[in-house]
Amino acid sequence: SVMITIAILILVGGIGFLVINDLLAVKFSLKKLHLHSKIALSMTLVLVVLGTALIFIFEQNNTLKNMPVSKQLLISFFHAVSPRTAGFNAVELSELSDSSVLLTIIYMFIGGCPGATAGGVKTTTVFVLIMAVVAALRHSKEINVFKRRLEDDVARQACAAVCVYLAAFLLGTMTVCALEPAGLKEVLFEVSSAGGTVGLSMGLTSTLGTTSKLILGLLM
Repeated sequence: SVMITIAILILVGGIGFLVINDLLAVKFSLKKLHLHSKIALSMTLVLVVLGTALIFIFEQNNTLKNMPVSKQLLISFFHAVSPRTAGFNAVELSELSDSSVLLTIIYMFIGGCPGATAGGVKTTTVFVLIMAVVAALRHSKEINVFKRRLEDDVARQACAAVCVYLAAFLLGTMTVCALEPAGLKEVLFEVSSAGGTVGLSMGLTSTLGTTSKLILGLLM
């Protein structure tokens, strides 16, 4: 299938050259991988599986209605992969349910892995931030990942990266909303797509004024 081929190419491009080189160096022995590669691959797998399941559930009575289960799973899988780095879509984005749109925005915000051809705040950054939150909830002073202790600076850098990215994302959204007579959902989608250099659109960008287009360009 063309969609499977494109999805695999997107995944390979999204995990990054560092991970690919590491996999080749250790001859695909997962135990010998560097910590960065383990985090990148683990986070990618979780995002793909979780995204596929959620899109499959959210779109059952919407864009996937009356389709064979195999096709529903294929489209769900494709849509779980594409928003994090590539501008391809298998269904009309304007017809997606609000839940699927929000999930797509989150995935565009996260993006791919460091050293990849993807944008976003990066999977490893989000992973470190999640582990820092888990450690805090457990009242633990150490952040342990795959039996390795992460330095405190790593967590601080991850937090700073997410905060800066989120600030730009929200500021861009508020400004475009103030300038354009468009709905919040559509503006959020276009801004997150621009910030993650994804290329997906709900058709709003072409109708925006010059100032709004410049804002999206700066976010890219």
